[in-house]
Amino acid sequence: MYAMEEIMQNCLSKSTDGVIPFNWNVIRMLNVKYLVLNQKVTHPNLIPAHADDSGKIYTYLVDNRLSRGFFVEEYNVIPDQYDRLEYLNQAIFDPGIEAILEQEPEQTVNTPDSTYSRLINFNPNYLEFEVYTDKSALFVISESYYPPGWKIYMDEEEVTGIYKTNHSLQSIIVPTGNHTIELKFEPGSYYKYLTFAGISVGIIYLIIAVSLAMVIRERKGLLTKSKSPS
Repeated sequence: MYAMEEIMQNCLSKSTDGVIPFNWNVIRMLNVKYLVLNQKVTHPNLIPAHADDSGKIYTYLVDNRLSRGFFVEEYNVIPDQYDRLEYLNQAIFDPGIEAILEQEPEQTVNTPDSTYSRLINFNPNYLEFEVYTDKSALFVISESYYPPGWKIYMDEEEVTGIYKTNHSLQSIIVPTGNHTIELKFEPGSYYKYLTFAGISVGIIYLIIAVSLAMVIRERKGLLTKSKSPS
């Protein structure tokens, strides 16, 4: 999340076209669907969706946004974080074509001639894609890079080569052919503390049950004594 905060602070408000005060590279790679502005604008990539003239609130549909997952043609390795953030602000950078990586991939990455990707299932903790590529290529996923939480599976096998991409997102290398890619949010710490919480709640219930049993037994003993003949 700190990487995403760095993008918000250093890149989001950097205009890349001089028309609107936003960085189109960031808007597109984060799969932003709508922009809400406090003034009317005319832009080829913005489609008016709603206007509230009294409140000066104008909603626009982003026409050239990237999908939740997409293949790119090439990559550029920029190890330094400040250089990466600066590169995101450049108009020459197109996140739909190029990906910025921190390190060189361990596998060969090619420029595909034919690709396909479709998001078929989505909720905040799970994504499923159908993908195809005619060559081994880099597939960028518009979700925060967070290996302790997000686990990626391709054809039900866990993917170990996950690359931090565009400073905050993640990508994997997809081999030639048709594949199913799944993202599952499975942080180990969450399940560990969930287990601890379950055990704690169980102990509390056990203490309550034992206490109630002792109280009931004590009351039964008092009633028995009160009914005994003097």
